[in-house]
Amino acid sequence: MAVAAMTHVTVSGLVEELDDVVHACIINKEFHPENTIGVMDKFKGFFPFDQDNPYTEPLRRLSVICAKAGVEPDYRGFEDLGFDVVAVEAYLASLEEDLDSRARRRDELERLKAEDLQVLNQLSHLSGMNANLVDLFQLKHARFRFGRMPKEIYNHLSAHFENRTDVYFYLTGDGGDYIYGMYVMPTSMEEKIDALFLSLHFERIYISGRVHGTPEEAADMMKEEIAAAEVEAESLLLEIEGIREEQRDKLLSCYSYLRYMNDSFDIRRYAGHTEKNFYIMGWVPDSEMDGFVAGLKGFPSVSYVYDDPEGVDDFTPPTKIVNRGPFKLFEPFTVMYGLPSYGEWDPTPVVALVYTLLFGVMFGDVGQGLLLAAAGALMWRVKGMWMGRVLVCTGFASVVFGFLYGSFFGDEEFLAHLLGYRPFHVLASGANTNRMLFSVVFAGVGIINAAMVINIVGGFRHKNYEKALFSVSGIAGMVLYWGILLKVLPLMGFSHGLLGPAFTLGSIVLPVVLIFFRHPLGKLMARSPDWKPASLSDFILENLFEMVEACLSYVSNSISFLRVGAFAISHAAMMMVVYMLAGGAWLKGGNPLVIVLGNLFVAGLEGLLVGIQTLRLMYYELFSRFYTGGGKPFSPMVIDYRARETERIG
Repeated sequence: MAVAAMTHVTVSGLVEELDDVVHACIINKEFHPENTIGVMDKFKGFFPFDQDNPYTEPLRRLSVICAKAGVEPDYRGFEDLGFDVVAVEAYLASLEEDLDSRARRRDELERLKAEDLQVLNQLSHLSGMNANLVDLFQLKHARFRFGRMPKEIYNHLSAHFENRTDVYFYLTGDGGDYIYGMYVMPTSMEEKIDALFLSLHFERIYISGRVHGTPEEAADMMKEEIAAAEVEAESLLLEIEGIREEQRDKLLSCYSYLRYMNDSFDIRRYAGHTEKNFYIMGWVPDSEMDGFVAGLKGFPSVSYVYDDPEGVDDFTPPTKIVNRGPFKLFEPFTVMYGLPSYGEWDPTPVVALVYTLLFGVMFGDVGQGLLLAAAGALMWRVKGMWMGRVLVCTGFASVVFGFLYGSFFGDEEFLAHLLGYRPFHVLASGANTNRMLFSVVFAGVGIINAAMVINIVGGFRHKNYEKALFSVSGIAGMVLYWGILLKVLPLMGFSHGLLGPAFTLGSIVLPVVLIFFRHPLGKLMARSPDWKPASLSDFILENLFEMVEACLSYVSNSISFLRVGAFAISHAAMMMVVYMLAGGAWLKGGNPLVIVLGNLFVAGLEGLLVGIQTLRLMYYELFSRFYTGGGKPFSPMVIDYRARETERIG
């Protein structure tokens, strides 16, 4: 349950053996590569690898083919299949042509179907005609136009059309606000008549030259073509699905081969070389060093050098946090705040314990706790959400404190009646309410002091005496914190016996002075020559404001834990309102619908708010005392075969 210790390793060997070394010891191993060029480019004759990756384009192409075939990226064994990039590209070209030819034909059928549907729509407005459409297309001395015009205009001018000898208008259909029809005119009058109908808002509809026979006959032909196109398209889809199922394993084997080779080759961007040898640097967890060294021994020409992190100036060691059991579930909370710096203590166990404890105190209810745990289990099992497992833990913490409060779905009499014990009801009396509020504040004081102890131990561990002795959360800060608390306690009815001038001098004045001068004092203890402030006025002004803020934060941080008790009280109050609206509790004839809906509402709303507030207490009242974060994540070159390559490259 800590940050894993790291060893810095430099590996060198013959250039022609680089790929074999990468495959055996680096790719998919616990090796975090660093930029070797940035360290060794000052040496003459040392160069970066500048070859283009020969696997990137085939891999991109294969990912596109997988998308066309509907095959999700996944791993399939390829080690024993004897693949090489030329054979894979030939296979991909053949497979892509098979898929593309069928896809092109399906696209053609879809276009043909769309055209036929459009023609059918046109023909639906010619249902009143018995003429052969081909004959109309072939007229030599006359022209016809088919379309629609507003019904209002047609009704106003229909008599006018009947009296004209240079045009004949034939009505073919009625479409609401429009009428459909066609007009026939002599070829010599084409331009004049078209201009006339354009002024009458006639909208021309072009009839496809593919139609034959009467409109009814042409419509039947279009319907037959559409049916045939649908049958053929379905057949092509089945063929594509057949190819996908038949070729899936081989396709994924090729994909896995290309992913492996592409990512292995990509290691070159971290490495460098001379005329004969390659060099690559990186970090290996101490627990993996024996296996790493054993792998290198398989290459007689390869040599390696390893160093402790303290002896490496060019790189910051990466952070790999190692937690087991329920502690691991809470790692995302730590990472959200910031990954621990290398050598910094991993606070995840504290997060797990304190977060679960505070959640239970704030939301103690046996029934609703079980409900939250069940919801969390579903979130994890169905959606794979890490928060689901956290919710299971906090749900059971709610159950434990629910027994203490005697709350079962907000009913504070059910458990007492069933189990025969006397629970602690926070709203039973003013004394109980005050006892709850005082208890959570004292618990908060204990948590804040624990954070200070962690800060002090960490400061001494890293020989940071300013942090351990003189910081706001160091020894001086802890003394000042207790001095302020003991000054405040008399206001709450506690003894005045220890609060004389000597106490004030030793527990408040002296710590304030030490914290005020913490920077120069820390540098003096570290024997730093530049311990004097650059500007005395700036130093005084800056530290004066920081001291005021620190003193206020001691009190405000402690009082912040009142919200823990406030949420416990609000839960009891909200459920009291629910049962008032229901007309009684479970055993007293309350409305079941109101009780169920009220419990669901309170569990959802309060569960969300308590989760957020608990996290806030962790970050602002606990982490701010000892934790800096800012670590660099440990990122070994491990291939995720399920990742979409097109997204990864883009």
